[in-house]
Amino acid sequence: MIEHQFYFSCPNNHISFSHQIEQASEACSICKIGPLTRIEPRTTASHSFFSDLDRCGRYSFYRHELQLRLNHENKEAMDAGTLWHVGMQTLHSSQHKEKTIQERLLLAIKEISKEAEKTKNFPMTKNDSKNRSLECLIENLYLYSKKYQFQLFEVLNSLDGKPLTEINFATLLDDSIIYRGIIDAVVNYQGKNYVVEYKSTSMLNSPMLEKYRIDSQITSYIGVAQELLGIKIDGAIVDILGLYGKVDPSRHLVRVFTTRTKKQLQDWKLQAIRKYQHFLWMRESKNWDQNTSACTMWNRTCEYLEPCLLWGTSIQKNILQSNYLIQERRELQERELRKDSAVLNFEE
Repeated sequence: MIEHQFYFSCPNNHISFSHQIEQASEACSICKIGPLTRIEPRTTASHSFFSDLDRCGRYSFYRHELQLRLNHENKEAMDAGTLWHVGMQTLHSSQHKEKTIQERLLLAIKEISKEAEKTKNFPMTKNDSKNRSLECLIENLYLYSKKYQFQLFEVLNSLDGKPLTEINFATLLDDSIIYRGIIDAVVNYQGKNYVVEYKSTSMLNSPMLEKYRIDSQITSYIGVAQELLGIKIDGAIVDILGLYGKVDPSRHLVRVFTTRTKKQLQDWKLQAIRKYQHFLWMRESKNWDQNTSACTMWNRTCEYLEPCLLWGTSIQKNILQSNYLIQERRELQERELRKDSAVLNFEE
């Protein structure tokens, strides 16, 4: 969770935020009208916060309240996902819509290669069965462009002509909390508007694909895009890359289409508010829920299991100090929030 940014309101009651108070002299990013007036700060939360809260109260405590990460946390999968995002954004960029699929592919390969050089210790060549290396990602980009060469979607542009990719948004859930995130893209496909999410996973199976039919992140992003852009969003396109085994387009590259009803969008908001209220209760009472079924979720041991088993003891503090690092708030802000955003009421 990230708190106490600078918030401003324009004459049309649109709200924006910034890390710099000087933004008060600027015009609104939505309606282009100013001046902006500073308002009281609010607490913010992302999808990952609510997802971790669903997983386990104590997990949320360690990860979001204390901002703890393992000293040896493996970021290889995260880096692979980031590079895949870069490749997908380049391949579908509206700036390259006049180019052939082969030209787009070469540009995408160039971009992820450039980003990989900046990524510390990311494998360049195939080194295991996890499908996580620059060589594997390039091979997957080629197979993706071949598989979907006649099914590429068109990225929409904003009113000022900018492509609707990497949309950094914030929306008011109620008077006390703002929901923030980044939508990968808003596109038109076969005459309908969709939000697009690029996903990578090590568990690409039927249950994982079914997950996106009810996934709360997808639900929230569809609602936010409709509110933010003022257009009808017909659903979501989720392009998924499997990060495991030998590269195989029939098994590792999957596209899922999903829709949401108006009732589902309304229910998501109410549930998010209830979850946040429960989080505040746990914080105030210092009674953090424990979900033991999450201790070995996805056949992996929770990274906070050791200190959790020693919950309430003096030894727990020693383990936290020796095995974990505190993630800096600024690092979290730069990773999740990038640049300034617009804040809109998420209502019916």
